[in-house]
Amino acid sequence: MQTDLLWVYEGLTTYLGEILTGRDGERTPEQFRDSLAYTAAVLDHRPGRAWRNLQDTADGVPSMQDAPHQWESWRRPLDYYEEDELNWLWG
Repeated sequence: MQTDLLWVYEGLTTYLGEILTGRDGERTPEQFRDSLAYTAAVLDHRPGRAWRNLQDTADGVPSMQDAPHQWESWRRPLDYYEEDELNWLWG
């Protein structure tokens, strides 16, 4: 089985989870929007996004899961869930 694009579906489940918690009353619409805005702001200040694409980050999971946190923003952490949540929102 190929798992090359599994991160796309993981991002969808994250996105749907966020949407459903807003719709079922677990969070207010304002809390939902604040959560998305926070995610976007955090991602916007990650320098690793300038040189490392989302696919590469997802493919690197086995080698990065136990990586130290030094220079994490430059090498890009495992942020494909958060970023793909926004991709589904914009799509």
